[in-house]
Amino acid sequence: MLSVVADLNILLLCLDQLALARQQLETREAECGRVAHILTDNAVELMLHHQAESIAASHGFPLSRRLSKEEERELIGPHLESKLKLSRELEVLSEAEAEFVAINHHYRNEVYHRGLRHNRVVWDLAWHYHSFACTLIQRLKAGLGIGFYPDKKLPARLLVYGATQGELTKKHREAVERIANDLSVKPVAPTERLGTVLGKTAAAEIRRLDEMLTWMVKNMPQSRKRSRVDIILENQLWAALFDPQRRAKCRRHPDAEARLAKAKAASTDPFDWMREILIPPITSDPIASWQRRARGITAEKDPVKAVKKYHSLRLVMDDLLEDTNTS
Repeated sequence: MLSVVADLNILLLCLDQLALARQQLETREAECGRVAHILTDNAVELMLHHQAESIAASHGFPLSRRLSKEEERELIGPHLESKLKLSRELEVLSEAEAEFVAINHHYRNEVYHRGLRHNRVVWDLAWHYHSFACTLIQRLKAGLGIGFYPDKKLPARLLVYGATQGELTKKHREAVERIANDLSVKPVAPTERLGTVLGKTAAAEIRRLDEMLTWMVKNMPQSRKRSRVDIILENQLWAALFDPQRRAKCRRHPDAEARLAKAKAASTDPFDWMREILIPPITSDPIASWQRRARGITAEKDPVKAVKKYHSLRLVMDDLLEDTNTS
């Protein structure tokens, strides 16, 4: 339940976006799921920013402590991390839920900028994120001096949920909660658990990587025969040669300077030098362990935990997938 009055106009904007996202989810199409996920994440971001902004303006109320000036500046800034930290302190979000929001926000940026990425999972992910957002809006807390009189007409998409202009003025909390609850009850539902969808997707990507590595070993020229581990190491190092961010993920050999001097004496190829001084993140064949992790995701019944496990695996898997795919 809304424990402190929040600005009704902000809540109506968020509810309207969630209603639009719900309409997109009704198609079951990945393309519409992508739009629904973007709309939902923006609604969640607006909720958390409004909560942070109002509490910063009230110097910390309803917290039991006064915020510092630096904390107030961070809360009204553009970064999500400070708003998630505040939500945990307010007990609006648990630590696991805050991480769930952070991961979905990361994926929102990827599906917005990179299109087909996460296409296999985006509809299911959006469906669960939307359900979560409909509960979050009812938990928000806000500071002092927040208005609750609507300064515009009720959005047309919300009229179908039975709310009236008069009800919003007289019983705004109850109206917001009822609309949010009605929005969360969608006419279509996933056919599988989120963990199953994410686990199967991860398993398919691991299988694709396994097949690529097997093909590369089999088709290497006789003069350049390589093992799977050799190929895994070289694919990462080629990426590190051209990408400073990938290079930063590598470790330097303890005796890098001596190895570099020896490599320069033997070769003029920068890749040979790179290979002697840098240790990439993955130094053994990860397929078997990744397959076990994918099975663990498939077995996970809690959608919040499933997303965390999936994201944790993708963080270590995606670079090698991309390196091998482009090598």
